[in-house]
Amino acid sequence: MSFELSCGDSTFPLLSHSTALSLIGALQIEAVDICAFPNSNHLTSERVHQDPFAAAHEVRERVGGAGMRVADVFTVLTGSFEELAINHPSEAVRAQARCRFDSTLAFAAEIDSPGITIIPGLPFDEAALDRSAEELVWRAERAAACGLALSFEPHYESIVPTPSDVLRLMDRAPGVMLTLDYAHFVFQGIDEREVDVLIPHTRHIHGRQGAPGLMQASVADGTIDFARIIRAFEAAGFTGYFSLEYQWDDWMHCKNVDCISETVLLRDLFLETLGVPT
Repeated sequence: MSFELSCGDSTFPLLSHSTALSLIGALQIEAVDICAFPNSNHLTSERVHQDPFAAAHEVRERVGGAGMRVADVFTVLTGSFEELAINHPSEAVRAQARCRFDSTLAFAAEIDSPGITIIPGLPFDEAALDRSAEELVWRAERAAACGLALSFEPHYESIVPTPSDVLRLMDRAPGVMLTLDYAHFVFQGIDEREVDVLIPHTRHIHGRQGAPGLMQASVADGTIDFARIIRAFEAAGFTGYFSLEYQWDDWMHCKNVDCISETVLLRDLFLETLGVPT
């Protein structure tokens, strides 16, 4: 295949981390996105910050024990997107966020992740976009020095909710790439083909169905044409991971789907589209 499947460990938050990894392996997916989220049952962002090397040792043992490899590290620092936003107006807050990033970088390097995904900040004021760019470039340079790539996920209510907003930020942030989730755009009623302009800037894909007004939907109810999107990425020579990223949590009614079944259905669509027997 021109690119590969992974699955976010956060898809199965009620299981222990080891059991979630075993389940992903049982679904015949050989790579995992390690998610460091606040209040996670698997790995919290605070745990990574407190002792990145001990956290990395634990995760490396679990991933290796499941016979898997790491596809990405996705970190969200706090339950509020504002609290430690990378482009926060407060210089002191931005300094704290940089410190947290250094911890995440040490952790990601220790578990042999190809890269790190972060979120890009909020539209605080007129200077917010320039601050986001400055902070992203700083992080990308730090990551590159460790042999890792940096990408941000454009998301609903962030500083870059539309494809044109994303491109404006990327013009200011050389060396930074995208982790692309079409659902964040389709949810807002943006035609998925308008999002294709971001394909050349993407290093990692988050895949889950969505529809206008539905951030996360079943394969049956979703409107995203993933077969078309997968072929578009293949034609563009994409070589990263397509991460199955159904989430079971309260945000945006994401609990209204069966994560195991929908992961299997989207997995099979991916393999069928690329001509891989299931």
